[in-house]
Amino acid sequence: MMKSAVRSSIVCVLTLLLGWNIAYAQSTKSLSGTFDPSSLSGDECVKQDGDTKWVCTFVAASSVVYEITSSLTFEKTGGGLPLEIVIKPGAEFRVADGASVIFRSSALTLVGTEPHKIVFTSLTSPTKPAPGTWTRLMIEQTTGADEFERYPVIKSVDHVVVRGSRFGFVFSNVAAVDTSGAPKLVPVVLSNSEISFCQRDGVSLSSASNVSLKGVSIHDCTSDTESVVGVSVSNSETRLEQVTIRNLTAKTGSVTGVDVTNSPTQTHIDTLTVEKLSGETDATAAIIPSLYALRVTIAGLSTNGIYSRGIVGTDCFVSESSISAGFGVKCQTLGIQRTILSDFVQYAIASTGQLTAENNLIYNPAGVTGSGIYATNGVVRFNTIVSEDPSAGQGIFVIKGTDNDPWILGNIVHNFAFGISYRNEASVNYNLLSQTKTPFRKLDGTTPSTLTTNVIGTYGVNDYTTGDLSVALRPAALAICNKIPKSFLKTNLIIDAKGKPRVDELDIGGLEVPYIHDELVLRRGFSGDLTVAGCNLSTGGVTLTFDPPLDGVTLSKVDVSSTTNATLSLSVTAGAALQTYALTITNDDSGVSGHDPKSLRVVDKLSVTGVSPGTVMQGQTVELTLSGTGLALLDCNSAFSFSGDGITVVSCEEVAGNSSYKLTISVSPSATLGVRDLTVSSTDSMSVKQTAAVTVVEPALEPVADVEQPDVEQPDGGDSIEADDQTTDDGIVADSQPDGLSADDLQDLSGGSDTTPQPDLSDTQNGVDTQNGVDTGSTDDASVSGDSSGSGKGGGGCNSQPGPAPASPWILLLLIGAAWVLRRRELGAAAS
Repeated sequence: MMKSAVRSSIVCVLTLLLGWNIAYAQSTKSLSGTFDPSSLSGDECVKQDGDTKWVCTFVAASSVVYEITSSLTFEKTGGGLPLEIVIKPGAEFRVADGASVIFRSSALTLVGTEPHKIVFTSLTSPTKPAPGTWTRLMIEQTTGADEFERYPVIKSVDHVVVRGSRFGFVFSNVAAVDTSGAPKLVPVVLSNSEISFCQRDGVSLSSASNVSLKGVSIHDCTSDTESVVGVSVSNSETRLEQVTIRNLTAKTGSVTGVDVTNSPTQTHIDTLTVEKLSGETDATAAIIPSLYALRVTIAGLSTNGIYSRGIVGTDCFVSESSISAGFGVKCQTLGIQRTILSDFVQYAIASTGQLTAENNLIYNPAGVTGSGIYATNGVVRFNTIVSEDPSAGQGIFVIKGTDNDPWILGNIVHNFAFGISYRNEASVNYNLLSQTKTPFRKLDGTTPSTLTTNVIGTYGVNDYTTGDLSVALRPAALAICNKIPKSFLKTNLIIDAKGKPRVDELDIGGLEVPYIHDELVLRRGFSGDLTVAGCNLSTGGVTLTFDPPLDGVTLSKVDVSSTTNATLSLSVTAGAALQTYALTITNDDSGVSGHDPKSLRVVDKLSVTGVSPGTVMQGQTVELTLSGTGLALLDCNSAFSFSGDGITVVSCEEVAGNSSYKLTISVSPSATLGVRDLTVSSTDSMSVKQTAAVTVVEPALEPVADVEQPDVEQPDGGDSIEADDQTTDDGIVADSQPDGLSADDLQDLSGGSDTTPQPDLSDTQNGVDTQNGVDTGSTDDASVSGDSSGSGKGGGGCNSQPGPAPASPWILLLLIGAAWVLRRRELGAAAS
């Protein structure tokens, strides 16, 4: 029992000690009015530099929570010592309703860390206060005799949380002084900080010198009676970098993400996100007169009054951004590129002065009156403007252009009521207008002669609701890519709507589409490097895939030497498949792909195996058929060359892939007679020669009248000389297999006329027909052709027309002898 009582006593003592330590560690200190350093003298406020200044340190909330019971001001008072305030990471200040915290004309170190932020919040509700429960956190200076005396030494304001303040974080008449050497003004930076549950402004800059916001988040601010502004800048110069503004609501007024007035310098923005602004009278992401902005994201703007607006200004440049607003971007002078704009009501891009709009992607107008681009004057190049609703207003409306630049060039306009509306003498080159009710609308002035260079068609580029918009746009993008002459390409267009590193020369419709200019043709047996010309190829590497997979072709290496040239190391086997492959090129650094359905074709080695017909006449225009292999890459102006003189190639046509060509030639009346060789050369430096390809002959003479000759009885048309006939010494052919010739097959030689024609046996080239109408110099009638039922090319066979008389009695005797032999064979066969 004694031991148990002792243990219980020890536990009670330890518990009391622990509770005392926790209470001591989490003690509170109340502050209000004008701060008096002597009230915290000791560890928190000490005199330094020979008692010439006070240095006060505020520690982390694990030790002390500071309660501001009424407005608190840190400043050098009349006759007092200079004051330096150091606030440690993790310090927490809880401010009473309606109170403010002001750092005035005092040196300030306000630096927290990511795990230990410095917090200014509401005394009544520290975690999630109602908007505007206390008034402001402010850093300001008063005027003094010495400029550098009145400015504080602000090393940084970092990792600070301001929660529930009506005016958020205020900088008034602020500059910073670097005292490490000669005193000089330096930028004031508010970084890695969060302002939430504000009521009017998130961050306010008034007459501030060179203040930058970096890594700042402003969110969940609302007012029932006033307008709300995320970042308000008046008579100040500022820079915004990685700033996020979201969830701002004004129930009776307007909401603005960033509002700049009377800034002495241009406002620079690098990565600004403005989302979910809702105002009764207006919702505007940014009102900035002079703006240079990169990577701005604007979305979710709504208003019950006028249309929401993205960016409004006087002299603006916007790039690499994404803007979704009823009015996208409107500035008097505007340069905008590499930007995606969507859900616009009246216009996506508008300028009342000079506009340069290049490589933007504009889609989905929210109303039928929407215009993609509206400008008084400007250059509009390589934009894609797409509508889901074919009754939407117009893709591009430009009143006039510059004097020298092709200023409406290479745009894709899809599914609008009006494609391009223009005034005055416009320059409208190489645009693609797809599914537009009225492709061009001339408002006044002269119709430009350049309209004929544009493409009007139908492309399914509005399927972006079901997947990747870049995939849906590629067919139209490539259609324009393949049509625009290289003379129009600009090397200074460093833009891409995807926000990826830009390659030079050409972006179509805000998309970086890599492709190869010409179809690649490889021959069987090829092995080596092939240099190809392309566009938008990434020097960081590209990946090539083929459909179907390569068969007999090996791609071992792809070396991109520039964005317009690549070297492919290839080898093609002798038995590689003769087919066409579709090629997809993907840039490794951006992941953007281009697809060409006819990019690689494998053909055979070049050869010519035959030319038909082989005889041509002087003065004749004739069509030749060339047979061979690998008859691809042939240019009619240079591919065909005949030896000798007088043969001209008129035209050529590929008729059967790689194996046949039709060639129309003209033979001069004075062309030299005789045999000609044909040399065929391809554009890939292959060359073959077909010897004795054609023979040039004289024109045919008029045929002479037929001379009636006695008919000579011939064998039945069914008889023929068999392949296995054996030739005797006297030239008479003995058939090893008697054909069963009957006695009726032979007629009385002195009998009547035989209806079977006699072939022209005077032709010294057995088996070759003499062309109708050509006199060979013999006495036969050259106009009578051979029997079509004959098995050879020659004059053998029978027909039903009377034939000519033999040219000689010896021929007649020979025929009698042949008939006698056939009769003997027949009788011998019957006897056996």
